[in-house]
Amino acid sequence: IFRKLAESNWKQAEPGILYWDRVQEYHLNGEVEGFEFSSTNPCGEVPLMEGSSCLLSSINLSAYVLNPFSYQAKFDIDSLLEDIPYIVRFMDDLLEEGLPFLPLEYQRISSIEKREIGIGVMGLADMLIKLRMIYGSSMANSQVGGIMYKMSNKILQSSALLAKERGVYPKYSDKVLDSKFLNHIATEDTMELIFEHGLRNAQLISIAPTGSI
Repeated sequence: IFRKLAESNWKQAEPGILYWDRVQEYHLNGEVEGFEFSSTNPCGEVPLMEGSSCLLSSINLSAYVLNPFSYQAKFDIDSLLEDIPYIVRFMDDLLEEGLPFLPLEYQRISSIEKREIGIGVMGLADMLIKLRMIYGSSMANSQVGGIMYKMSNKILQSSALLAKERGVYPKYSDKVLDSKFLNHIATEDTMELIFEHGLRNAQLISIAPTGSI
């Protein structure tokens, strides 16, 4: 059955597979009472609570490769990490600007209470080509895993620092610090920032399909 699902997905991108118990447990508010997802957006990349809306952006990883296609090719992780605080701030600004355009009142209330955003990536295949790495190889997987961990940790840091400046999302709870996801991703200094300032956004990371981008 799994083979048939995989072949169908390869041919036409359907059906997608979601492990719903994992979705419900492994997120920033997984230990906070009342944070239960009801569904996803149409493409399936953002689990949403009732009344939530998705607000997504994608960082072009391909643009951060130095000396592309050469044996000296290198991913510029420092530049990526420098850009992330701006991206988090811009997304939080965009959420605020978009509130009046949400069609239903309870969507507006939900967005205000949780301030969910979704920062993701695009251009991953192009990045690997520029780095002379084979998709799916152990070297490529290690490279991608390292980028994702550092990027996710920086996003969390940036939301904590934005919370210091602008305040936490109204539904924020200290139980966030018990999150399995958070404790898997965040470094010690990031945990300290969240302990001190909280978070500006209840959701921060989402990797959307970006074929049209």
